Amino acid sequence: MTNEPGFDHGALAELRDLGGDELVAEVITAFLSEAASEVAALHAAAAAADPEALERVAHRFKSASRVVGAMAVSRYAEQLQLLGRAGSTEGAVQIAQALDAEFQLAEAELIPLQEAA
Repeated sequence: MTNEPGFDHGALAELRDLGGDELVAEVITAFLSEAASEVAALHAAAAAADPEALERVAHRFKSASRVVGAMAVSRYAEQLQLLGRAGSTEGAVQIAQALDAEFQLAEAELIPLQEAA
């Protein structure tokens, strides 16, 4: 892990600058509506020892997480992506569990912001 924050409100400020509160609400809503299935897919790929699926899903989720400012989630997704790219799933279950915990924290940050936007 780096010294980056777990959640970066600046990412949402950039979205707000681009399209106002409406864009922020739309992006958060889209992220949250897809996130549960993405996290489940990461857990499934890790449990099934499927490095290709792990890389594919982690890449997608890494980018989406970064857009909404969920930096810790994005970093764990990147770890899973790199693991899958290397053709491995060793340690992926534990990383996916850590990602899940960080996602819960990010979700707690995002829901009030979604409602306020």
